[in-house]
Amino acid sequence: MVEKKHIIIVSVYFPPIISVASNRILAFAKYLDASKYNITVVCLQSANLKNEITLPGVKIIYVPNKQFIQRAGFSKKYPFIIHKLRAAWNTLLNSFGFNDNLSWEKNVFQIIGRTISIPENTVIISSYPTSSPTIVAAKIKQKYPALKWIADLRDGVSNNSSKTSFWNQQQKKQLEEIIINNADAITSVSAPILDFLKSNNSNKDIITHEIRNGFDFESGNNGNFNKIFTISYVGNFYGNRNPGIFYKALEKIIDKGLMIHFKVDFIGVGGAVSIPHTLKNLIHIKDKVPYHEAIEMMRNSDALLLVLPKGENKGVFSGKIFDYLGVMRTVIPLIDSDDVAAQLIRETAAGKVAEWDSVDDAIASILYAYHLWEKKELPPYNQEQIKALHRKFQVEKLGVIIDNLWT
Repeated sequence: MVEKKHIIIVSVYFPPIISVASNRILAFAKYLDASKYNITVVCLQSANLKNEITLPGVKIIYVPNKQFIQRAGFSKKYPFIIHKLRAAWNTLLNSFGFNDNLSWEKNVFQIIGRTISIPENTVIISSYPTSSPTIVAAKIKQKYPALKWIADLRDGVSNNSSKTSFWNQQQKKQLEEIIINNADAITSVSAPILDFLKSNNSNKDIITHEIRNGFDFESGNNGNFNKIFTISYVGNFYGNRNPGIFYKALEKIIDKGLMIHFKVDFIGVGGAVSIPHTLKNLIHIKDKVPYHEAIEMMRNSDALLLVLPKGENKGVFSGKIFDYLGVMRTVIPLIDSDDVAAQLIRETAAGKVAEWDSVDDAIASILYAYHLWEKKELPPYNQEQIKALHRKFQVEKLGVIIDNLWT
């Protein structure tokens, strides 16, 4: 009997932690073929122990982080000044490249070492960011050269650090070199991230593959329309990814009387967002909810706001775009019109693309969605292309990559 390959997935993010990153790694564990592989997930143990999950055919090891000094978390309950102080603390730690998962790393390294019985039959998949899973995987690869390492990148590494300290940038460059020189394959959510790695590193023989994020539910809309036009935004705002242009567009729309009977729900944005006085009665902030609840909120919306500003580097989709497409509601995309997210919106006919910093474009995109709602219509979606974005089809690609590591 042929020995199954052993797949070890190491990630900080995994349910019950609520994150797009958790959803990606959950899909890896869920949709890799358990009849072909023995699958182990080693992840961070969150404070919410009662919601730890089980998966058929998958061994999940939750490892606590016992480090004393850590980054601060956030909650809608915190006053604005407390939120800012906690953000400042995190910024300070980031500027020094502080690793608040060091204790977790050491424990994970030991645990993974004990789970490896046949190195040449083992694959370790690391999830970045954060850096810790990559650091652990690199050390495991060094200890067991015969095993295979797939480095999965949700973001760029050295090309995603221009606004951090010099020290932090240097750390990321070093980490990127370790990945380039030691990983057997590199996967990422978009081709431009991989193109950067190929064009900016001396090792031109690196094996790279695009595995997009996706949605993890049955695609399609429920056919219902709200009595009041309802726009929802699901996720956080931070940095340039903020609702400023959206606010200005709404204010102009109201001034001109172009849209009446509408409301906006910000779901899971935390306590950092401020709302102009003119829009206070129209915008409602709701707490972060589990993934399945967020999907139902999207399904019950009439339009979904996507804010994705232009960055220095291309290739940023934003994980929520796939969930937005999966529920097949009109998307209001305030995004870089020359990047991958805009290309995907156009290909799927999901909404009217607005340049991320153009108020006039934002107005046109909002009104496009509003007029569809008035007519009780939806965009002319490319349904087949959207269905192909289900996570199971993306993870099928990962299975092929794994099998080809030995060819």
